[in-house]
Amino acid sequence: MKTISVYKTEKDKTDLLSWYDRILKNWPTPFGEMNIETACGMTHIITCGNKAGKPVLLFHGHGNNSLMWRYNCGELGKRYHLFLIDTINDPGKSQASASFDPAHDYASWIKELIAKLELEKASLIGHSKGGWLALNTAIFLPEHVEKIALLAPAVGINEKLDFRFFMKSMAVGMNPSIKNVTKYFEYITGPGREINPQYVEYVSRIIKGTSKKIIKHRRFSDSELASIKRPVLLLFGEYEVCNDYKAVMARAGKVFSDIEMKVIPGTGHGLQGEDPELVNKTLADFLG
Repeated sequence: MKTISVYKTEKDKTDLLSWYDRILKNWPTPFGEMNIETACGMTHIITCGNKAGKPVLLFHGHGNNSLMWRYNCGELGKRYHLFLIDTINDPGKSQASASFDPAHDYASWIKELIAKLELEKASLIGHSKGGWLALNTAIFLPEHVEKIALLAPAVGINEKLDFRFFMKSMAVGMNPSIKNVTKYFEYITGPGREINPQYVEYVSRIIKGTSKKIIKHRRFSDSELASIKRPVLLLFGEYEVCNDYKAVMARAGKVFSDIEMKVIPGTGHGLQGEDPELVNKTLADFLG
């Protein structure tokens, strides 16, 4: 199968995957790794947690990978069997096929993954763009979904990103110096949050070493969202900047038949890492 790499050079790929492995060595709970071949490409998954627990698929945000869940797996893994999926066109260990069309193929990709993982049903947790993936899965594969938790969904319920957030994201993408990435994280997180310098360097290297297409993830229609009859949890940080989260919550309250919504105090877009204790408890209470 012909594949397309997000990495600019083989050196970039080697260096960034080396970083990935170094961070994974300090994972908070025992884990395994698997690679699953699909028609859409090779998918890398980190597995961890309670193998006797209910399965949960976790989708990371845009330009990121499954390492973003490192503050959540230790606690959630006590109760659930976690499958952390590296999205196939983001800078993780997965690799998209040359024929993969992100505008149309996400549902068929997830359907094939669920089949090969031999999961009858699973709950979904998605952060930012991962929230869009979770919603898309729930709309097109409802028979495989138990519950959906959306953490700071950037798109899908709302029409578009906040213009200031979009421009700052573009600016740091063009000049990902340590200083600029640090300032960007200070902008998207809650006030007074400590920024991990190691993670700043890792993200800086990701931006420098990868090339990604800008993909417009569409806004779902009222009828599409209303078709989701599974329980939905919607979480935002108090200082969310990527969209007008109050407007997102207002629309969500109208279209979903079974929804719980909560604002996590003092946090921003990265709420799952900014206040993992509260987010993990909220997720566990919801998943049951």
